[in-house]
Parts: sequence; structure tokens; C-alpha cells
Amino acid sequence: DRIAGGQNCVTPNGKFFVYIDNARETYRENRPSAKFSRVMCYNFETKESRSLVNINSPIHHVNAYDNDHFVFCHPPTENGVLFTDIKGGWYSHLRTQDDNKGSVCHYIAHKKGISYEVHGPTGVFSGICDAFSHDKFEIQLPNTFGYTHTGMDPEGKLWFYETSDNPKSGVFHSMWYLKEHKKDGSDEWVSLFDDWKTYTGETEWGGQKAHFHPRLTPDRKQIIFTAGDDSTRTNHIYLLDIEGIDMTLGIPDLAK
Repeated sequence: DRIAGGQNCVTPNGKFFVYIDNARETYRENRPSAKFSRVMCYNFETKESRSLVNINSPIHHVNAYDNDHFVFCHPPTENGVLFTDIKGGWYSHLRTQDDNKGSVCHYIAHKKGISYEVHGPTGVFSGICDAFSHDKFEIQLPNTFGYTHTGMDPEGKLWFYETSDNPKSGVFHSMWYLKEHKKDGSDEWVSLFDDWKTYTGETEWGGQKAHFHPRLTPDRKQIIFTAGDDSTRTNHIYLLDIEGIDMTLGIPDLAK
């Protein structure tokens, strides 16, 4: 009566596997109707599992913030990033919907905090917050950005994004990194690639789906991501060479 789903994680110390466990009967229903989803914790040493959070909403991702804390999503009636710890039994909402009806969609945890993007009627914003002080810093992304995923840099130094449109014939996506954020709003952006097609079948989101979530490799020389192959009309995992790209300038360090 349970179904595995979403993006799971292992704590940096390798002690716990934290995973998503949804109720099969309600998982496919609309979010407010879903019941009995859980964030579960498996101890590699004792071979025991226990629940950290029980929530009446389908859970899509759970990521380790550190060895003892985790971020996951979403609350029942909106997008948002939630926070809990290894003891469980509680969660908090780190960045609620703003006055412009924008809410956090995707997020990643790294050494400097939690990076995320906000989708709303006035455009796409990018931000970073500290899970404990609740300090945050946000900027608006270019108005050409559509459906956006924040790239994962474990060090939190490089701000890069994969953004896509969503036509019925497939998904054309691009990748950009922010070279420098300037206080006057004249941010400097660099294109890593543009209009790379993925293949989703004959109808919108039918067949294969290339889910984005790009991330830096441990040596910081490449970005791993998914994209399409025109010769086979299927999707694959690729490596993008970025050796020599510097960290993003002009971003405050909330972790200090």
C-alpha cells in the first residue's frame, strides 16, 4: 500500500538514508487530497527505519542540509521548502508565499545555506536563505527565464540555472550562470548552452521526461545534466565542461 517516489538522499557522514514513502492510494490525486506521505530515515548500522515526518501532501524531494537536518517539499496547498531534523516529529516552512503570489519551487542545500527559485506572476526570482537565522537574499532572474531549476554547487559559490519552455513537441532548455550580481541591477549572465531539445513523446510530457536538476561534479570541472539526442530522439545524461569558470561575484555570504 506504499509507493517510493521522488528524490532521496544520504547524509554526508553516510550514516542515514532518508527517503520518501507515499501512500499508493492517494499519491496520484491532487495535492490537497493526498494523505499519509512520510519522510523516512533508514540507519545503515542498525538496519532500522523510522518516520521523521508524516504529512497529508505528496512529497517530491528530500535533501540533506547536514548530518542532522533535512529540507523537503511541498506543503499541501502550495509550493514551498520545508525543514526538519533527524529526531523528526515536526517541520517548519522556510520561505512562505510572498505578496506577489510567488512561491519556492525547487531548492538545493549546500555549505552556504539553501538556494532556491521562486515562480510567480511577476517572473522568476532566485534566492538563498539560512535555515536557522532565516536571513535571505533574493534577485530577479532575466525575464526570458521560464520553468527554471537551480543548479547544485555543494560549495554554494556558483549560481547557475537550467530554464525551459514547454511546447507540445518537446522541451527546449538552456543553461546560464550568473557571473556577477550588481547592485544597480545590471547583472552579468553567461550562456552555457541554448535551445537544447529533450524528447517527451507525441504529447506534452508523454513518453520520456528529462528532469533537469543540473549539478557540479566533485572536481568542479563539469556540470552533469540531462538532455536529448537528436539521432535517437531519446534523452541521456551529459557532462558540460566548465573548467575555468569562476564563482559568482556580488552574492552576500549568509553563512558567516
